[in-house]
Amino acid sequence: MLQLIVDAGSTKSHWALCQKGQILQEWTTAGMNPMTQSKHSIMAGLQSAYVQINQANIDQIWFYGAGCIGQGAYQMTTFLRDQWPECQNLNVHSDLLAAARAVCNKQPGIVAIMGTGSNSAMSDGHQLTHQLPSLGYLLGDEGSASQICKQLLIEFYYGRLDAELSKLLVQKLPVPAQDYLAYLYSSPRIAYELASLFPFILVHLDHPQVKAIATQSIRLFFQNRILIYLSQKELPLHFAGSVAGELKEMIQSEALEFGFTDLSYSKQILPKLCHYHDETD
Repeated sequence: MLQLIVDAGSTKSHWALCQKGQILQEWTTAGMNPMTQSKHSIMAGLQSAYVQINQANIDQIWFYGAGCIGQGAYQMTTFLRDQWPECQNLNVHSDLLAAARAVCNKQPGIVAIMGTGSNSAMSDGHQLTHQLPSLGYLLGDEGSASQICKQLLIEFYYGRLDAELSKLLVQKLPVPAQDYLAYLYSSPRIAYELASLFPFILVHLDHPQVKAIATQSIRLFFQNRILIYLSQKELPLHFAGSVAGELKEMIQSEALEFGFTDLSYSKQILPKLCHYHDETD
């Protein structure tokens, strides 16, 4: 059975063509989120992926993506069916379920995504058994690249950022600082634009102000998204996403403070997803 498995975030989409649990072909396209992007943008991404595939007869598609719940999942299913009309077995689920199936080893656990955005849930290893709604970059996404960088920009524009650090940040903005807010608010991918400054955070993580911003953001993530599972702290706590991988020490410190001791971190989950679907399908 030939399976196309996708882990799509708001910044990047990771694709793999799998057979018998092995990745035959792997590639990356731009991020896709049906809740924040236009149909034209998503279809362009799907077309870009389509031309990458060497084998045409795909038996199954498993698409896991940010924003793929409810109406978002319905829209993405429609888009995929338009691009791959010959595939009769097409499945669309949230990126949170992808993380759960990839990292929980088919056992109960708590799952946290910390990438461009953030999310969390409890899982039995196959399905999500409890989750709060994701509030997105406007109201939530604590501990994510977009939220950390948003706070950095707030400190900068309110004049609270160290002068030398401010000069360095200005050099990394895609347009002059006086034009950046207009640039940001006119972007069709605001979360992506915010998160694009995350490499600056990593380079200057030893700076006290940057470290404080990142630490506070992670603390908010735990307060709002993890402590609801405090009574289940004996369960493994699995982290997925680029931010989780880069800020592992900060996350571990916060987790241990609240008594979570069984921790794991996964930057890339696609190989684990291929293995999961080989054993369950």
